[in-house]
Amino acid sequence: MAITFEQVRAALIPEEPNYQSAAAMGAEALPHLKSMVEGGEPMLAAKAAYLASLIDDDGVVDILLAAAANPDPSVRVAAASGTGNLASSRAEVVQATLAEDKDPGVRAKNARAAGLDDSGIWESAQESVATAESEPEPPSAEGLMPGERPSADLAEGLMPGEADAVPQAVAAEGLMPGERPAR
Repeated sequence: MAITFEQVRAALIPEEPNYQSAAAMGAEALPHLKSMVEGGEPMLAAKAAYLASLIDDDGVVDILLAAAANPDPSVRVAAASGTGNLASSRAEVVQATLAEDKDPGVRAKNARAAGLDDSGIWESAQESVATAESEPEPPSAEGLMPGERPSADLAEGLMPGEADAVPQAVAAEGLMPGERPAR
């Protein structure tokens, strides 16, 4: 009986799939795994890439290369991790692609799967995260705000529609500038 897309998907739906059991589906699952890797669900694509790496077939390389080209870094990390399950002749092609990845986490996982020292890559990844998380400087309170245009009609600090002085009767009723009391 042929393996269906739904059978492969069902094996990967659990948060922690039983990869060894799913790998028993063998090479018949590979076309479905490739479809999942190329699909729009990153979590499923990552699981599919890793599962493919556990199946002993030459077609696995194409699936991991597709995962290595996926825009989502979690899928590329799964491809890198999966190369550790392949024979070195199969893994080298994928690892060479991932070695140039823009994401330092992907490069580090790839280096680890290839048995290389990844300490410098992890330091680079931590620096990238620290830089991305640092807060930008707040805009200066002096002068105009970005996009604001000077106007002779407005007093400094007032919004359009606000007047220099709010009449006491309006202020006493708690109305916003421009609002009129209900009659």
